[in-house]
Amino acid sequence: MPEKAKFSNVPLFLYIAKFSLLGLLYLAVYFAYRQVFRPLSRSETGLSTERFQDVDPGRLWIVPSSGGDQVTPSEGMLCETPLIIGRGADCDLTIKNPFTSLRHVRIVPHSTHCELEDLETANGTLLESAPVQGKVLLEEGSCFNIGDVSFRLVRKAD
Repeated sequence: MPEKAKFSNVPLFLYIAKFSLLGLLYLAVYFAYRQVFRPLSRSETGLSTERFQDVDPGRLWIVPSSGGDQVTPSEGMLCETPLIIGRGADCDLTIKNPFTSLRHVRIVPHSTHCELEDLETANGTLLESAPVQGKVLLEEGSCFNIGDVSFRLVRKAD
């Protein structure tokens, strides 16, 4: 008489459960990674794009709002070309502060706003009290901090 095949549903169930748990673990790690390493969006920084349509005339300037005695030039800088702010002598806007990196942030102007990019500094940059990671939007009136120096993006008429 032929021997019956010994097949049990228990090992099959264990294989299905094992791969299901691995799949769930993979999804959890994937979504956690996306949550941690995603760039800040405009809505999360509290900055809207609705105001871009009706922009008053004038040019955008980066001006120190506190700690201006540490900044050269002290009146700020016109934002017409990309700027580098830092402690280094080759920077467009120089900060004499030990908490500032040699090349701390890059600011890229656009017609109605600017982009702020922290250049992977040790002490970081704050935009409206939130840490900056990657590139973020700077609108007119936005305030950002490098060390104990605060800057504001303002529009000045010619």
